[in-house]
Amino acid sequence: MNVHSELISHIKEVMVVLKADITTTAMEIMAVRSRVAIVLVIIMMAKSSKVAINHVCKAVTIARNKVVIAPVITTMEAINKVVISLVSRADMAIHRVVITTIGAVTTIIVEAMVSRVVTTTVAVMATIAVVMAVHNKAVTTTIGAITTIAEAMIQTQSIVLRSELNTKKRISTPMSRYV
Repeated sequence: MNVHSELISHIKEVMVVLKADITTTAMEIMAVRSRVAIVLVIIMMAKSSKVAINHVCKAVTIARNKVVIAPVITTMEAINKVVISLVSRADMAIHRVVITTIGAVTTIIVEAMVSRVVTTTVAVMATIAVVMAVHNKAVTTTIGAITTIAEAMIQTQSIVLRSELNTKKRISTPMSRYV
């Protein structure tokens, strides 16, 4: 073999090695690019999923609140109407009793002696005091019942909102590691 062909043979070997190195390097670069692209896609998907989940959570929260709050308000309105009606009727009845009693006392004053009038007036006033005490007790009990119902409804709403907040935290936490 002459020097020239030996040199050409040696150059061919070097080119084969260089070509293999270039191919390997290109493949490594492609692998790195693919990894970067995959990571970017995962990050973008995580962000878009997080946005979508947040919107869904907000929509679900609003819907649940409407479902919970609307009946509470309706119930409170109905209870208030009933209570106001009952209290008004009780007041009217008491006023009638008082007016009738005052009329009776006035009649007694005109017709009877002073001592009898005093005794009767004391008895009538004692009766009015008892009726008023019963009325006050009924009003106090009714207001206490309304307060208890309102507190129960507020506690129910608080439990629902805490539950939704915990659900939202559980949904959004896994996605946060990709962001």
